[in-house]
Amino acid sequence: MVRLWHDLHTAHAAPDTAVVFAAWDADAHALAEQIWRLQNARPPTVCLYGYSWGGQTAVNLARALGDRDLRVRHLVLTDPVCRHRWPVGWWRAFYPAFAVSRIAVPPNVDAVHWWRQRNSWPRAGDLTAEDPDQTLVHKARWAATATHKYMDDLREFHATSLRLASQLD
Repeated sequence: MVRLWHDLHTAHAAPDTAVVFAAWDADAHALAEQIWRLQNARPPTVCLYGYSWGGQTAVNLARALGDRDLRVRHLVLTDPVCRHRWPVGWWRAFYPAFAVSRIAVPPNVDAVHWWRQRNSWPRAGDLTAEDPDQTLVHKARWAATATHKYMDDLREFHATSLRLASQLD
């Protein structure tokens, strides 16, 4: 994810464009508040990228932005793991019998592009749109040989992220 952030930042950071790197456990509400407060005369174009538990954080951030009437143009995720809302339940992501398997994408997200693997744990939960009329969740793309540890290095994930960001310029 650091490499993806670097490439996005190099290509797109400007006085009116922020490319921010946030940790997987970042406070989604604080980030949404910062984005909302820094907007200028028109609403910002927001794209979010996430991996593993950071995928859940990206969805949480999208929801917090929706609470502020802001849309997310693209949500691009690789092996997004559903994270229990309480830390005491996080262990569940590593055990198949207990893993929570669904991540609901809020209706303020326009489109979701995502990848998943089935070679190791943890692994992606299923992504569903809360409102399919508002959010297009593209079919998951499978990484046939990748393990979870390397899903953030997928070339297709990086290429798609960079392509979608370039379309916004």
